Formats: sequence, structure tokens, C-alpha cells
Amino acid sequence: MKTKLSAWLRTYWLVLTEVPGWPDAPSRVRVRRAVPIALPCLGMIAILLWQAGVQGPRARAERAAAQPLVAIEDEITTLQVACSEKQAAALAAEAGAASRLLLASPAALPEFLTSLKKEAAVRGWAAKWTVSDASASVPAKDGFVTYLPVRGKLVPADGTTDPFVSLLSLFERFSSSGKRIDLIRLAIRADENRWTAVDLNIRLLSSQPHEKTP
Repeated sequence: MKTKLSAWLRTYWLVLTEVPGWPDAPSRVRVRRAVPIALPCLGMIAILLWQAGVQGPRARAERAAAQPLVAIEDEITTLQVACSEKQAAALAAEAGAASRLLLASPAALPEFLTSLKKEAAVRGWAAKWTVSDASASVPAKDGFVTYLPVRGKLVPADGTTDPFVSLLSLFERFSSSGKRIDLIRLAIRADENRWTAVDLNIRLLSSQPHEKTP
């Protein structure tokens, strides 16, 4: 096997360095003859080795890093094909209207309840709101919103002549507050034709931070 390899290499060398008309040319002449052919071959081998050992792994790493972005781009393209611009604009408008019904975060709840307390005072009711602890906040199934339960107590102020009408006016104001307020429970306590208190449980919705939200 070694003899065959040596013979093959010698034959290849003779063919590569052959000098026409000079079969017994010296080695220095043969080397000079082989240089114009050997150098491009060595250059191509070096390029192949560089691509296989350096450029190839680098390109594969870059493609792997960009794969999430490519997936998002493919998803956007699919949605653009499946949904017209008019439908996309309508969906965006609906999403914007729905998001405006939500509190920006659970931390915005106390400030909003303060505004409801002022609205109640304007209509002749003293309002007291009790926010449930954080463990009572229940994320919705979609994971994008959180339900915030609140207990409330409304007491008619002195001079409130028609608590029923003023209470309806207050509830209408709650409905037009710009935020979604779900009435869960309502109980009216009265004594000798006089309303003493209104107990209620309400629920507000808040945006839930999501991992893809910037």
C-alpha cells in the first residue's frame, strides 16, 4: 500500500512538473514549473478549510440566533396573507378600544378608586373601598388581563333625599368612567324607610405584563 502511494505521488509530481522537451529537468526547474499550478490549488484548499472551519460555524450560529426573528417574520407574513389591511385596521381599533377599558396595571387601582370616591361624594354618598389582597387577583385564562376584586360600602350623606335616584346616577357614572367595572354583588340595608348603607362587590380588569411586551 505504501509503495503504491509513493508511486502515485511520484507520477503526480512528474505530470505536474513536466517540462516539455526536457524529461530529465532538474528539481529547481520542475518546482518553478509547478508553482503556477500549485499556488491556485493551495489557495482553493485554504479557502475551503476556512469556510469549513470558520465561516461555516459562524454562519450557522448567526442563523440559529436569528431563527426567532425569522419565525416572527413568517408569522407576520402569514397574518398579512390571511387578513386584509381593512380587517387589520378594524382589529387594531377593537384592540385599542378594549385596552382602554383596562387599568394600566394593578398599581393604578387605588388612584382609580379615589376618583370613584369623589364621584360618589358629588352624588351624596360616602364611599369606602377595600382592595382585596394580591392573592385574590385572578389572571384571566388568556394571561393578558387580571381581575381585581374590590369590596365597597356606600353610606348616604345627610341631606340625601332620594338615595335610589342618586344611587342609579352613581352607577351610571361608574358605567361611563371609561373602565370596565363588573358588579358582582349588591346589598341594600334600610331601617324604617331610610337607607343606611349599600354593600357591593365590584371587579375591575387590569393589564397583565406579558413576556413579549416590550
